[in-house]
Amino acid sequence: MRYWKKLLSLITLCAFSMATVTAMSPAWAASGVRYYGPSEDANNGNWRDKYVVKEKTPEADYMFRVGDIDNFATGWDQGFDPFSGEKTANAHTFPPRSQPADEPTGFDVVMIGSKAKTKPVLRPNLDAEEHKGYDGYSGMTATIKKAGNNYTVVSQGTPTAMTAVPITIDFSQYKDVIYKQGIDRALLQLYLDDFQATRFGTKYKVWINNQRAYFMEPAINSLAQSGPRGQLVTIPIPEEFQPLLLSGRLTLKFDDDETGYPDGFAIDFAKLLIGVKKTASTGAIRGKVKDKENGGNLEGATVEIPGLMSTTSDRNGDYLLNNVPAGLAFVTASKPGYESLTQNIDVRAGKTVELHFPLHYGGDVTAPSGTIAINGGAESTGSPAVSLTLSATDPGPRGTGVQQMRFSDDGVNWTQWEAYATTRPYTLPGSGGLKWVYVQFKDGANNVSDTAAASITFVPQVSSVAFEQGSYSVAAGLKANVKVIAYFTDNSSLDVSSDRNTSYQSSDNAIATVAGGSVAGVQMGTVTVTATYGGKSATTSVTVGVPVLTGITWGSNNYTVAKGATQNVTVSAQYSDGSSRDVTQDPAISYKSNDPSIAAISGAVITAKGVGATNVTANYGGKSTICTVSVTAAAVKALTWDQPSYAVAKGDQQPFTIRALYTDGASLDVTTDPNITITAAAPEIATASGGMISGHSQGQTVLTATFGGVSQAATVRVGAPVIKDISWEGAPYTVFVSKQQPFRIIATYSDGSTADVTSEAAYESANDAVASVNPGVITGKRAGQTEIRATVSGLPKKAATVSVVEATLRQIYWDKKEYELYKNDTRLFQLKAELTDDTVIDITSDAAVTYRSDNEEVAVINKGEGKIAGVGGGVTSIVATYGEKSASANVTVQLKQNADLSKLIPGWNRDGSTVYCGELKPALKPVADSQGDNYMIDVTDWSPLLNSSTKNYNLPIILQASDPDATITVNGLPVPKDGRGENPFALTALTGGVNWLKIVVTAQDGTTTRTYTVGVLLPPALANPGNIESRSSIDINQWNN
Repeated sequence: MRYWKKLLSLITLCAFSMATVTAMSPAWAASGVRYYGPSEDANNGNWRDKYVVKEKTPEADYMFRVGDIDNFATGWDQGFDPFSGEKTANAHTFPPRSQPADEPTGFDVVMIGSKAKTKPVLRPNLDAEEHKGYDGYSGMTATIKKAGNNYTVVSQGTPTAMTAVPITIDFSQYKDVIYKQGIDRALLQLYLDDFQATRFGTKYKVWINNQRAYFMEPAINSLAQSGPRGQLVTIPIPEEFQPLLLSGRLTLKFDDDETGYPDGFAIDFAKLLIGVKKTASTGAIRGKVKDKENGGNLEGATVEIPGLMSTTSDRNGDYLLNNVPAGLAFVTASKPGYESLTQNIDVRAGKTVELHFPLHYGGDVTAPSGTIAINGGAESTGSPAVSLTLSATDPGPRGTGVQQMRFSDDGVNWTQWEAYATTRPYTLPGSGGLKWVYVQFKDGANNVSDTAAASITFVPQVSSVAFEQGSYSVAAGLKANVKVIAYFTDNSSLDVSSDRNTSYQSSDNAIATVAGGSVAGVQMGTVTVTATYGGKSATTSVTVGVPVLTGITWGSNNYTVAKGATQNVTVSAQYSDGSSRDVTQDPAISYKSNDPSIAAISGAVITAKGVGATNVTANYGGKSTICTVSVTAAAVKALTWDQPSYAVAKGDQQPFTIRALYTDGASLDVTTDPNITITAAAPEIATASGGMISGHSQGQTVLTATFGGVSQAATVRVGAPVIKDISWEGAPYTVFVSKQQPFRIIATYSDGSTADVTSEAAYESANDAVASVNPGVITGKRAGQTEIRATVSGLPKKAATVSVVEATLRQIYWDKKEYELYKNDTRLFQLKAELTDDTVIDITSDAAVTYRSDNEEVAVINKGEGKIAGVGGGVTSIVATYGEKSASANVTVQLKQNADLSKLIPGWNRDGSTVYCGELKPALKPVADSQGDNYMIDVTDWSPLLNSSTKNYNLPIILQASDPDATITVNGLPVPKDGRGENPFALTALTGGVNWLKIVVTAQDGTTTRTYTVGVLLPPALANPGNIESRSSIDINQWNN
């Protein structure tokens, strides 16, 4: 809890005038053009409204205002702001002295203290010798004479102003939210007029919610308003008073019930701010704090508007208070050792005013001391209202005297400082028990005493108890409260009806029971009830009457009926004894629909007419009850499938439609409505959604559709999968003229499987002259493009594109990549062309083909014969060109190493011709003990023709090598070939006996040789051996062994 000091608030002043005023118009408003404020103000709402609530204003979380902002119904000067802190420039006329009917209680009316209303007392402090006047505020007349310093009241009247009444700000509708949120800071703003306590000697007391608000009283009693001109007052609500606001109501009362001085006052409006941020209109106060005696600056002095703000003077004695609410501010300066000083000053919005404080040094540095006694020191009390006896002194030669005091129930939480007095009434808190009261005293130099305390035991004593009434009545089944009052020895009283210490007894519980201040009627009859509290008892009689009708109820508070449907209802009556009965069809009951176009009722039957909601009221025996009838869109009565059963292939889908028949006769397609559900008895066989039944596996199941609370079933049989689509595998196709292209037709089934259905499909060609189609084969006929089509199982024909093209040369190639041959040999070859239709043709001798050898000394090409001819030993490339294509091969030409002799045929000369032996079988015998090719030809069995002239033999011999390309020499002489490829020569000048021949065969490679040494055995010269004309070739190789 914050530390709160005596609060001297911001006050507006008004006037007390003794001048006579003329009669006012009924509206008592001033003439002329006046300003009555804006229709909407962010902080205050519409100024003309008398009750305003605003949340989250620039000033506070909550603003509650009572009373219009209209300067007591006279309006404002043009351009004047009542929240600026300024007094009104011109005096207004007096408000009425009785409560205006159109104003909240206590507003725009002159009020006066209760003592002055009944026993008015004048305070003669006027300077005139004699004064006769009329007080415009209080309505009091008086004649006063002055003789020297003495005043005599010659005559006086009675004030006509209204006795002060409380003003109330009710914000109960925000009670709960404020309770949860808590109260951080609260301010009360009042627009006051004509408070003149300093002039009249009035002693105002202030109450907030019936609790004495001491913190406000010094400020109110220091006012000296005149005019009458009003001014704004801003009063902070101390923390200890903020819990009172949690009740949702603030009641404020000003009253002087002590002096009787006729000081009239008025209130224009009251405004409560909770959760204050910053008031809209503020100013600033600045000044210096000095030592009154020596004029020195005082550092560390506290300068404050108690309960609102505080600051400390600096080393130069300067202080500054910012954001001071506009209006009359009461400012206090204090410093230990100095006497406090309180002054007031007008603070105006947006301006800074100066206020200086000369403090008198009293030299008082000693704290006061004092004592406290409760009820004169009594040990106990029977009443919480006690009297405190206080005694305090301020010792020391410079004592400034005891000025203030404050109290606490626990030594922690204190009241506001208030003027010191030797006695003070006090209320002990809580229930009975030991109670402590703590006090602190403060002197004029702001020194605070140690805490003094006293205790007393609170033991209230009961002198008697009594029922408030001598008798009570209650109906059977009902309860009635009884009130029991306890009277205490201190003449106080207390309602103990529901006190836990109060006990009750009924003379017959079968008729009535009683507990906690409540009597419950059971059955008809009369009993005596006794209440006992604090040892004292009282009795009363209770009569229990017949049970009464306490209410009627519908069978349901809410009925929901679909459009076009009806709903039976029931109504029962309840009685005070707890019994009930059905009165639905009772002749005394009546029914009424607020809107028969939505729902009509007749004979306890509701008929739904149109979509919407309305109330239906039942009245019976003076009681009524209301039920709500909500008519929804027409409800579903039945569902229908478009077929009672469905057949679908595995993997396939089947469309369906479901229609809903409504209570209003409408029929709607709800197949895809988001609120429809379709369940399958065997979802592994089939399911349905979005208007399609899907077959999953072969079998049968039941589908159940539910919509609007209605269900309907249909049967589904799932069969074997069916072909859903076909495709040409590999399409589109390209086929060469006169060629064929294989293909396949692939079927896709409803379950996603596939199969080759080429042989099952039917085909057609869009142009048979370009291409024809048969199962599995496309035949290209001439260049062009056409479309071929296939169909299976009645499906739509599926087309593929066929392009028929002429074959072109793809490549040429030799039949071998490598050719090998001997010099002078030839090798046949083939040059082939491969076309784009994969046809291969022999183009060896084609006129368009050209050949070349990279080295013609190795090999050459004979195009006409299709041969490669070996020219010389080595390797070369041969290249063929045909159109834009070329191909090469390698040719290796070898030289033969065969030096074998294959023929040796002897002969003779006859008649000038050479005749070779035909069937001669000469013995070719190896020479004994020789090495190598050494042979002997024995021709002794026949005699070649002997040259008769020379007597020498002339023996022709034909030689031939195994390799035609080999060369032969005989005895060093070459033997050339003849046209037959043989090497003939003749032995001449031979004599009888052995004639030796050295035959050398040299192979084609020129380095390989084989030498044959042949001896020819000839007889002596002989006659012609006979007519031998045939020739025989003897392979000498057969003689090698």
